[in-house]
Amino acid sequence: MQQQRFSQILGIYIAVFLMMVMGTIAYAWIKFTIAARTPRQDCISLSPERSLCYTTTSIWSKAPITALTASPNGEVVVSSHRETIDVWDIQTQRLVRSLKGHTNSITALAISPNHTILASGSLDGTIKLWNLATGDPQATISTGEVTTLAFSPDGKLLASGSRFHRALDRPSHTPIHLWDVNTHKVVTTLDSGKSVKAIAFSPKGQQLAAGGDDVELSDVPS
Repeated sequence: MQQQRFSQILGIYIAVFLMMVMGTIAYAWIKFTIAARTPRQDCISLSPERSLCYTTTSIWSKAPITALTASPNGEVVVSSHRETIDVWDIQTQRLVRSLKGHTNSITALAISPNHTILASGSLDGTIKLWNLATGDPQATISTGEVTTLAFSPDGKLLASGSRFHRALDRPSHTPIHLWDVNTHKVVTTLDSGKSVKAIAFSPKGQQLAAGGDDVELSDVPS
């Protein structure tokens, strides 16, 4: 009798154990299935009150990208492929508009701090200024082949630089130009004769850093 009771208790324990194992396996399978069907999200904090979440598998453009920038307010991303500029809405991840006007590959993009002006530099030897909200062209500045652009913190100046030589028979590189955004005229030229691969203003706009084989700091005229 006791042996029979012991067998019954042992059977109950085994049954409970098997149910727990099966429950664990079922939970793991359901979790895996849901995870496989739900894209993983990454979130970027744009401000203390606002975050942007997107899936890591999002593909906005299949065209080779030659330049890329984002608006300071986090509303749009601007990309370029060859002579075309594409403006994308970050929230909807959809193309807002395409801008055309350059005759050679676009190699630099920059958006003004007040996110109203888009600057594009190209191997066609020009810088174009666009109304970011409407896509209307505002100005064309003739210069050398531009490969990097940067707006000053107050948005009044636009710096341009290039990694290319001025010409095949002239070993020095295209100098850095500081342009007045309103008049579209050169304010000053910084000519070190070196390749410039990146430029950036200091937070107060009093200095300009140029990176190439090394980094050089220059004072910005007031």
